Amino acid sequence: MRPPFSNSVLAARDVRDAIVRHAVEHARAGGARAVVWMTTSIPGFDKRPAGLDCLFARAASVVAAAAGSSSDAAAGEDVLGPFRAMPADAEPADLKRRMIDLEEALAGGRLLDLDVYDAAGTLTDRASLGLPGRRCLVCAEPARTCIRQGVHDAGVLRDAVTALLAPYVSDPEPRSPEALARALVDGARAELELSPKPGLVDRSDNGSHPDLSFELMARSIALLPAYYDDLTVLRRRGAVLDACVSAGLRAEQRMFHAIGTNAHRGYIFASGLLVLAACDLECSGYSLAALPRPAFEAEVRSRLRVLAREFFERQSAARSRGKSGGTYADSPWAAGGIRTEALGGLPAVFEAGIPSFARELERSGDVSLASYALLGALMQRVEDTTALNRCGRDGLARLSVDGATLEQLVGAGMDPRPALRRWNDDYRRMRLTMGGVADCMALVFAMQRWMAPQAGRGAVSWMST
Repeated sequence: MRPPFSNSVLAARDVRDAIVRHAVEHARAGGARAVVWMTTSIPGFDKRPAGLDCLFARAASVVAAAAGSSSDAAAGEDVLGPFRAMPADAEPADLKRRMIDLEEALAGGRLLDLDVYDAAGTLTDRASLGLPGRRCLVCAEPARTCIRQGVHDAGVLRDAVTALLAPYVSDPEPRSPEALARALVDGARAELELSPKPGLVDRSDNGSHPDLSFELMARSIALLPAYYDDLTVLRRRGAVLDACVSAGLRAEQRMFHAIGTNAHRGYIFASGLLVLAACDLECSGYSLAALPRPAFEAEVRSRLRVLAREFFERQSAARSRGKSGGTYADSPWAAGGIRTEALGGLPAVFEAGIPSFARELERSGDVSLASYALLGALMQRVEDTTALNRCGRDGLARLSVDGATLEQLVGAGMDPRPALRRWNDDYRRMRLTMGGVADCMALVFAMQRWMAPQAGRGAVSWMST
């Protein structure tokens, strides 16, 4: 049930190509002459080894300064690792030479790819400047030669990567807001990868969403890290909730600008509350890693309820004054489902979703089956206002009945995919979908990883199906 890793890589490359094209168009419209496309080059399956995030973050500021770039045209991460696109008002050939110097001068710079595109979208590479290609990670031979001939085995390459990243490896707080942000991105990506899902966008089709596609959803997910960075910086500086809501507005605007429609508006709201809760717990002096999971979960949910209450009280007060309620006032989730969920500390996630996923994972050891058990549980529990708005109470009832059937199929050890495909045909005819369920699935994947950091990295690979 799980697609090969190579399929995910190919899909990520397609999405990246689209992001680069968009970044070049954005830069050209702003008068920039070039774009620096900053990515990583890690051999093997583990594209996020320890220390890589630190290297990338530190190098990004140096690259931006060298490029004379004051903002990103795009930033995010996917199964290949992190990426950033930086517009620059510089002659492309000169800029490329500067980037080559940085690749060779920075500690660990051999693991960075600093590509330069001109305003027409043409790559300015080493060959076009008459320069030799990059050397191999292990030896002095050209990298392309060693890769093509398979000169070095995986263990030798892994050791070379580990040595280059050694200066950047630390022992960060595993339950930090930054760790949560990474988990939230991985959770959204894992939900998207799960296929088939009736009425929802997946690798099979776009479900009941004619305005969306797998590629557009992936591009939207790639924008989330910038939002979480924004929230974390603001809250640690003592910003009030209104300022953080403005960060949510900016995230929505980036999403609409990038893909022209709503892909993750509800998720921006719900996941943003969780990031703020993590920041508040951190600032209150808690050693988050030291708390046993039940106590940690209780603290997170308690803080989440406080934030939700403050948010909705401010929304209500704004409306009573005849002003806009703010960023999520017209969101389908805000009509009832998310309000109830947020004020209750996300009970569908913590009381239904996580236990269901964990039980099936323990029983079968199959992540795909556990994901479908989770889907079935949420279909019965979530008051999905996207379904309600499209198909009324009959739509909610259909989700509940199908969710119960899905749980029974998984519990009996049967393959649920034929039923899911049949339901998808029905949902498409009915225009029935379940955006709230999808958001809760992504949150379950994220919270399961964040609250149990001993599970390690690689959430994308073990959650994707």
